[in-house]
Amino acid sequence: MPTVFVVDSGAMRGNELLQTVREAGFHTLPMSNADMALAVLNAIRADLLLVDLSSAETGGSRLIEEVRRNELLKGMPILAVGARPDGDDFRRLKRRVGVGAVIAEGEYSHDDLVNEIRKYLARPDESFTSLPLEWTN
Repeated sequence: MPTVFVVDSGAMRGNELLQTVREAGFHTLPMSNADMALAVLNAIRADLLLVDLSSAETGGSRLIEEVRRNELLKGMPILAVGARPDGDDFRRLKRRVGVGAVIAEGEYSHDDLVNEIRKYLARPDESFTSLPLEWTN
């Protein structure tokens, strides 16, 4: 079973992201912030990183940038959940790093999220380091 790191402070949606991924049958490793995730990512390999960008506590933007700079991790698929693309964090992510998709917070169903995860896990040999930022509903 694929392993999905879920980096979410839980402040905005409780544990909705984590519960959705678990209920879909994926092995999950919950992380509450970027520092914790980076420490664990260097020790345990995940198949996909799901990052909450809506909470400053999470440090999601910094986490994504650091993963993309890390030679061992830079090809890992990353999906992000966040608000609409009008903030500085989103513009910086679009210019500097590859994110498979940013799913607009509050505009996706649990099925949409699970389908996005499955879509990116189905392409394990593809490099995700230069994908454009996409918005899906």
